[in-house]
Amino acid sequence: ASKMVLKYKGSHSGLDSNTTWLPRGDTIASVVENGILLQHLISPWSYCITVPVRPMQVTFTPDNNRMLVVGENMHPKLPEDGISLVVFSSDSPEFKGTLPLTKYPNQVITSEVEEQILVTFTDSPAELWQMESINVDGSENVGFLRLHTYVVFKPGDVQWNNVQFGGKGDQFVIGLSSGGEIHIWDRASAVHLHSIEVTNIDMSWDLKLISVSQNDTSADSPIFALIHSSNVITLWGVEKSAGVVTRE
Repeated sequence: ASKMVLKYKGSHSGLDSNTTWLPRGDTIASVVENGILLQHLISPWSYCITVPVRPMQVTFTPDNNRMLVVGENMHPKLPEDGISLVVFSSDSPEFKGTLPLTKYPNQVITSEVEEQILVTFTDSPAELWQMESINVDGSENVGFLRLHTYVVFKPGDVQWNNVQFGGKGDQFVIGLSSGGEIHIWDRASAVHLHSIEVTNIDMSWDLKLISVSQNDTSADSPIFALIHSSNVITLWGVEKSAGVVTRE
């Protein structure tokens, strides 16, 4: 196997825990008190984009054309005492659109296809939204259309530790419930395809699973990476006959 050596490239102070890469991979975007700080990794430039919300999360569309910021409203045009998802151009602080939210989301995840975003919550189902170009006073802005809600039909409230896109071309939505079940939906139709029980967990680990990630295969033969709260990462495959997930 080849050996990789990681070289230390420096550090930055005053950053929030919410930090992400820009899609092109040469710039880091971080949530700071007064906006979004962009820092280039090679050249020495950096600048801060002021946003009309108290920022909490930031992400970018895969084409790098739009920056999406979640935060508490601080602008007269936004509802008072609310939370919004605000869209900007990535190359300038130009306001493009807003989506009011009823509660603070766990994550806002952009899809690789069709300009869709997945908004996830801890105590309610994830929602799929379509971003659409609209014309406002001669300027191209962004509107939102809710497409689907990804639900599980079972008694009791389901708490979600992690929900995200999965499969080739983001064809699935994958959710990890606090009860340790993996749920798979078809992204385009929101049909619930599978409910998979995770079994044979080593009892020396903390049983709480905090995140799930699927390799880019079909939903019929996936491999899942599960992150445990005890800082253990395990790989799991599906036994089709049993309908459960077992450790690889």
